[in-house]
Amino acid sequence: MVFAVSPKWSTVSFNEAFTITPVVITTIAMENEFEAISGRIKDATTTTFSYYFREQEKNVNKHAEETVHYLAWEPGTSSLGDMQYWGGATATGARDAWSTITFPSAGTDLPLLLADMQTTADVQPAAIRMQNLSATGVEVKVEEEQSKDMEVTHSEEIVGYIALSQKVSEKTVLATFNWEFDADQESNISGFQILANG
Repeated sequence: MVFAVSPKWSTVSFNEAFTITPVVITTIAMENEFEAISGRIKDATTTTFSYYFREQEKNVNKHAEETVHYLAWEPGTSSLGDMQYWGGATATGARDAWSTITFPSAGTDLPLLLADMQTTADVQPAAIRMQNLSATGVEVKVEEEQSKDMEVTHSEEIVGYIALSQKVSEKTVLATFNWEFDADQESNISGFQILANG
């Protein structure tokens, strides 16, 4: 879903009410003003959530209205065809040090993972960082930006997540790729491009 917002708290209503409070994942989808901004969520219910964004900490928080996309997903575990999915929120908050989220059920493959803070206990601009993603969990932390000072201590924030994984009984090799090249030219290689069907 989509909404437009300025850098102040706004209440966003869901198109339909949920039976339990959903996990809300947001992303800023426009660039009406070039300064970087960080979006935040709080007070999600079965019918609404509150959202705002702010520029980096050293800036006065004035910014043009931006369009934001969001995904709201009820916590739980299920499957749809070959896709497994599970979503939820941490029982305790994440801080500025790594902590582990254990998924309620393990997928068969590494999942696609979306995560966002569900609370705003600390209003400083910050984002969720992830590492060591596996089929059973992931490590997360809240990382503040440092435009104003080097202080990055952050209060506990509840992290919501949605994980999607395809149930695959056997890995399918789509292509194999070998390339011989002159080692003297290795520093000039910036990547590989594979084209299929022309």
